[in-house]
Amino acid sequence: MPKADRALTLAMKFQNPKSFIGNRIHPGTSHQCAYLRGKDVGPARLAIYERDKGLCKYCGRFADWDDGEMHHLEGGLGLQRCSCAENLAWTCGPCHRKHHVQVQWTRKGEAA
Repeated sequence: MPKADRALTLAMKFQNPKSFIGNRIHPGTSHQCAYLRGKDVGPARLAIYERDKGLCKYCGRFADWDDGEMHHLEGGLGLQRCSCAENLAWTCGPCHRKHHVQVQWTRKGEAA
């Protein structure tokens, strides 16, 4: 888990207490990574939608606000899964699902 820069985190006045600015410098930039949760994701999602003009990064199809999804280019659970603009892209639902593992549930005893 990344460590928070307390002064910058307080200055951002996040709505969710789990959102924070980390000490990690985003690769290729000079700014520290942001890790957003809850209500703090909304403004980032809007910024990515506007930046990408609603076009899916992968197929180029328009995905409006209700159907499109914000995608972390570097995902996982580690430091790399920040919510910096450089790590986010707008995608359509089908393309977003292709980039994530889908758990296939079966009833107990049916698994081969």
